[in-house]
Amino acid sequence: MSQPLTKKLIDSVERALTRFYIFPDKAALMGKQLQTKFKQGRYDTITNPNKLAAQLGQDLQSVYADGHMFVRYDPDFAKELTEIDPNRRRIEDSLALIDAVDENFGLNKVEILDGNIGYVPVYSFTSFTERARPSFVSALRFLSQTRALIIDMRYNGGGSPDMVSQLGSYFFSARTPFTTIENRVRDSTFVYWADPAKADGLYLSMPVYILTSHSTFSAAEDFSYSMQQAKRALIVGDTTGGGAHPARPFQLGQGFLINLPFAQSINPYSKTNWEGIGVLPNIPTQSGGALEKAQELILTTAMKQTSSDIQKRKLQWAVHELKARQQQFVVAASALAKFSGNYDGLLVYVKNSKLWCKNTGRGNEITSLNPIMQDWFTLNEQVHFQFIKGPDDKTSGLKMHWRDGRETPVDKIGN
Repeated sequence: MSQPLTKKLIDSVERALTRFYIFPDKAALMGKQLQTKFKQGRYDTITNPNKLAAQLGQDLQSVYADGHMFVRYDPDFAKELTEIDPNRRRIEDSLALIDAVDENFGLNKVEILDGNIGYVPVYSFTSFTERARPSFVSALRFLSQTRALIIDMRYNGGGSPDMVSQLGSYFFSARTPFTTIENRVRDSTFVYWADPAKADGLYLSMPVYILTSHSTFSAAEDFSYSMQQAKRALIVGDTTGGGAHPARPFQLGQGFLINLPFAQSINPYSKTNWEGIGVLPNIPTQSGGALEKAQELILTTAMKQTSSDIQKRKLQWAVHELKARQQQFVVAASALAKFSGNYDGLLVYVKNSKLWCKNTGRGNEITSLNPIMQDWFTLNEQVHFQFIKGPDDKTSGLKMHWRDGRETPVDKIGN
């Protein structure tokens, strides 16, 4: 590009920064940096517009590292931003709604896990808040009798702040400030509230655990951070991506655009946000194991709080089932033989270095026994086996631990 055109572009970048960037002091330094580099001839030999855009972006980042800010050369997209076509906008909105409905507004599963723990992954925060409300209230109402709720944000890359406050509204009994967004473009401040009036008569008072990962970003971080700072949820997982500043492209002319953060989220409790830092988990753990970690925390806490023996057994069963699914324990093949025998029609034997059970009362149904610990094994989704030692240190029987808290002792025949 010629020097006059490059100078015109840099002046345009400086104007956009001064007018729209959320940090005026940084904007002034960035503009000064580009003007200085131009006078030094930094851009004189760059003829490729894409390389010029990349270089301008690097020079801006050298003043202040902002992951949302970049310069790009895209004449086609710049033209689309200039052309205002109401019909095209309506078509695009209709297509976006079709996509949102296909994805059920970010909800595709709701589940009650062992131990009466609610689990719901939320994959996005749709902009079609009112259309999404029936799906969300139905999902959460289904989980309303659980002892605790796990909301999975590990794969949520963001979306609408309106939907963030909508989801938050189900967890507060009184109108509560959630997030304030300060907008330089509009020179305005807007407060998003968690409001029971928007919750369709549903109030969820159980403990809440939110799962996060490095991929949790933007609006998903907003929800996680707002719930955490309001002391309404504990965060389990990895530190999130660190994007608290809404950004959009601004035209620079000549086919160039700059993506600029034009607003920032401010939490009413911390008076700050998670930009560049991420939401820090209360219980740090690798995101891949965050669900199991949250389940374990909920179950062990519940066991400490209950005075009912049968409830403790049910909760302990759920803990053991969780461990079995994680395959945390391995029993050496040489140690399995001592469990072999006939336990009143339950024939336990070793084959291919694994323990198996043939149930003669159920048509010789064969099931593998998977270890939970040294002498505990899963039989199926309802029963665990605990092998019992006699006075001679040999296996004398087993105890069947049922999912509903029952225990059934079974003697070993011919011991």
